[in-house]
Amino acid sequence: MRHTTHRRQHILGMVGLLAVLSLIVPRSASAYLDPGTGSFIIQVLLAAVAGVGYLVKVFWNGIKNFFSSLFSSKRKTPPEGMSTNHDQDQKGTS
Repeated sequence: MRHTTHRRQHILGMVGLLAVLSLIVPRSASAYLDPGTGSFIIQVLLAAVAGVGYLVKVFWNGIKNFFSSLFSSKRKTPPEGMSTNHDQDQKGTS
């Protein structure tokens, strides 16, 4: 019951914040974006893509090791019924 009351207060707070913001924010914006602004936005996006590409290049081994350890099996022994080369070598020498 206490969790429901806390959630209700959170929702009422968000509604109140939205109501105040709707009174503060102007209804329409008379703004002009010149061609320089558009080229600046494109330049920023290209720089972000290049930066992410460089970070992937620099940290590629770490990323690869992370995902390979994440998806590798935790078992060191082979599944039941399968033998390793080491087991066959021991059988042949005894």
